[in-house]
Amino acid sequence: MAYRFIDDYKALFGTRWLLHRLDIDPNAYYNDRKHRKAACREEKQRIKNQMEEIYHKHNGVDAYRMMQAYLERAGIVLSPLTVHKYRNTELGILSVTRRKRPESHKGKAHKVFPNIL
Repeated sequence: MAYRFIDDYKALFGTRWLLHRLDIDPNAYYNDRKHRKAACREEKQRIKNQMEEIYHKHNGVDAYRMMQAYLERAGIVLSPLTVHKYRNTELGILSVTRRKRPESHKGKAHKVFPNIL
C-alpha cells in the first residue's frame, strides 16, 4: 500500500523524501519495483503454453489468425499482431503450408492462328 502511495506522489514530493518520511528502506522499495512485472510474465508464459498446446492439437496447420480465434474461444483476448509476435518470433512455431499448384503445364503450345482480319 505504501509503495503505491510512493508511486502516485513521487513526482510531487520526490522518491527519497517519501521513503524517508514513511521510514521505508530504499532497497526494499526498489526490490519491489524490480519484481512488479512477475505476474505479467507468468500470464504471458501461460498464454504461450496454451498456444503451443493448440498448435500441436491441430498438427501445426492453422496460422496466427485461426490461433487467435481459438484463444478467444478459450477466453484469452489478444490482438492478431500479438498472437503473430508470440507465435513466430518468440515461440518460433510456424504453420505448415500446402504446396502451391503450378500455374502452367509443360506440353505442346497451342496453335497460333493467322490474323486474317
